Amino acid sequence: MFRPRVCTVLSLAVLVVVGVVCRDWCDFRNGFDFRNWATKVEACQTGETTPADTSSTYAEKRARIVEDELHTRGVSRRGLTEAERRVDTYFDRCRDHDIATVRELQSNRRLITHNRRFQAGALYRHFQQMPKGAVLHTHAAGIQDLHWLVETAVGRPDCYVFRPRPGERSDQEGCFQLAKEPPADARWQSVAKLRAQSGDPIQFDRRLYESLTLGDEDRNVDKIWNEFEQCWRRICSLSDHPQIYRDFYRRELEAVVNANVQILELRTFLDFPYREGRPVPPAEALGDLETLYQELKQKNPEFQFRVIYSRERTASLQQIEDYLAEAIQLRKAFPHLVCGFDLVGHEEEGRALQEMAPLFIQAKSRAERAGTTLPLFLHAGETAHLGFGNILDAVLLDATRIGHGLSLEDHPTLRARIKAQSIALEICPFSSYVLGNISDISQHPARAWLRDGLCISINPDNPGLMGSDLALDWYLVFVGWQLSLAELKKLVQNGIEASSLPEDERQKVLRDWESRWKLWIAGIDREVTHKLD
Repeated sequence: MFRPRVCTVLSLAVLVVVGVVCRDWCDFRNGFDFRNWATKVEACQTGETTPADTSSTYAEKRARIVEDELHTRGVSRRGLTEAERRVDTYFDRCRDHDIATVRELQSNRRLITHNRRFQAGALYRHFQQMPKGAVLHTHAAGIQDLHWLVETAVGRPDCYVFRPRPGERSDQEGCFQLAKEPPADARWQSVAKLRAQSGDPIQFDRRLYESLTLGDEDRNVDKIWNEFEQCWRRICSLSDHPQIYRDFYRRELEAVVNANVQILELRTFLDFPYREGRPVPPAEALGDLETLYQELKQKNPEFQFRVIYSRERTASLQQIEDYLAEAIQLRKAFPHLVCGFDLVGHEEEGRALQEMAPLFIQAKSRAERAGTTLPLFLHAGETAHLGFGNILDAVLLDATRIGHGLSLEDHPTLRARIKAQSIALEICPFSSYVLGNISDISQHPARAWLRDGLCISINPDNPGLMGSDLALDWYLVFVGWQLSLAELKKLVQNGIEASSLPEDERQKVLRDWESRWKLWIAGIDREVTHKLD
């Protein structure tokens, strides 16, 4: 009995379809604009109302595509002030001037040298002055210019350096100690006497500096990580001494502030100073750091400092369990200062995160029972060898941030997960280049990740140990990644937003940074305008 009604409905549907087809056929004969139709359909699907492209010339169409691309990445020039646009154009010219030099230095590994031609240029000077927001990935004792440590060593009559016998190999080679009396072991030799006997004190000081840093003399070293770790031993043998460490770490913090950084999150073992050959308890070392920070904050009230308690990934499982317990205690005792935990060292030779995952999971539960939390800021994927490795476990362990993450290049599903979970990636381009994990900074995979919407922050890792400063990474990614000023600005903001500060403090730092950024832009704009006049 429903058949007549069904027929009626079908007849009406057919009439509607025929009418639509006839209308569209008429439109087609009159010059139907398929591109505009497709644009409207896509707009309906995405909920956007994108206007049709009315550009008439090839150049206009090309410019529109470029602008749409930048707008999609959230770094369009549309959001820049007039002054920022002028600086953006000026920076483009500067980059065009510098890029050939940077490429040449990279091609023959001479970028590792401490004397870089581009550092005398205007663009590098601007990056030295740029308000850099947050440094989220750097290591204690590896920040400041180590010429100061050389001057300290050669200026003290009680300073001795370890010189192995011919043919002897020792991890102590090049390490220092301070002693009131000459050590009984003749391999410990007076630095002052060696310098006086050298016949060329300037050349002696240069070689001493090279022993503490990675530079041109290490360009062809087969196992660069071994030399890297040896540099650490030599630096810390002097920097962590009770008579040295306060001045040394005061200079570390001052170097960061003077580089116009607003937030520092410092990875440190908290094992200084040495007393009677043994490190002090971590809480005591942390207390000393806090004292230095508060002294610095009197002159720089906006500066924010936090600590990521770190230990070596080569430790035994029992040691790592003990370190995690210490981290929980430090978090509970210094919640305003200690923001989390990390394991550092050569990933290809240290323990895998998968092996240690049960310890991390248990520690997080213990922290919760103790009334605190244990955020993880994990080194993962700092290797030239791609594979799941530590990067997968860092994600599964809910790492707040991931250091380096180079091996993520081969895993699009993991990248999507990291993007969805808003896990920030701490990228250290120059360090990755020096340690041989990338051969060309312009081809660093984070260049594409940034433009794919991942949260990327730029960091110096160990600038003092690598003979650089806190501006070099910023300069190299700007030139090598062909960044716009809008993208540069976004990278700085990423660092602030990915910091461990509470939301209210983070917003306060962001406002302070915005004021500094405007002053920086205004200064460059005046300088450029003056030159044009």
